[in-house]
Amino acid sequence: MAGLALATAYWLVQTPVGVVGLAASATGLVAVKMGGAAVVRGELGRRAPQAREELTPLLAAAAAQVTAYFAGAGRHFDLPCDLPGLSPFSHRVLAALAQVPYAVTVSYGELALAAGHPGAARAVGAVMAHNPLPLILPCHRVVGKNGALSGYSGGEGVATKAWLLDFEARQAQK
Repeated sequence: MAGLALATAYWLVQTPVGVVGLAASATGLVAVKMGGAAVVRGELGRRAPQAREELTPLLAAAAAQVTAYFAGAGRHFDLPCDLPGLSPFSHRVLAALAQVPYAVTVSYGELALAAGHPGAARAVGAVMAHNPLPLILPCHRVVGKNGALSGYSGGEGVATKAWLLDFEARQAQK
C-alpha cells in the first residue's frame, strides 16, 4: 500500500461491514482497511509501526464522514489524501474514480476511458486491486462490463462490495 509507511496515526470506526481503519499522515489520509478490529489494527500496526491510535482532527473528520455514510446521511467524502509513490496512471485512475457518483456503477473500461486511457481496463483493475482508500475512493462502484461484481479489496471482498452497492441503491431511493 503506497503511502502507508507515512502514517502517523490511525483510528478505528465500527460500521455495518465491520471495522473501518483509517490511517493518516500529517497531510492526508493514506490508508483505509476494512474487516475485524484485530485484523485491521494488526494490519495498520504492522505496516506503519510508528503510527499510534489517536483521533487527530483529520481522523475525526474522516470518522465522522464514514459514520455519516453508513447512516445514509453522507454520499461524498471530502478528505485530503496523501498518496505518494503511486504512478501518474494510478493517480489519474483514482482521480476519475473519485468522480463516480453515489449509487452509480461504471465498468473498468468506462473508468479507463474517463481516466484518459481507453483500452486499459485490465490496468484499471490492477489499480482498483491496490486502491489504498477503498470506500473513500469508491472502487466498489467499479464492475465488469457485463455488470458482474469482480473483486474487492475491502472487508469480505465481493460480499462487502455487493453490500455497499445494495446499501447505496437503497439510500438513493429515499
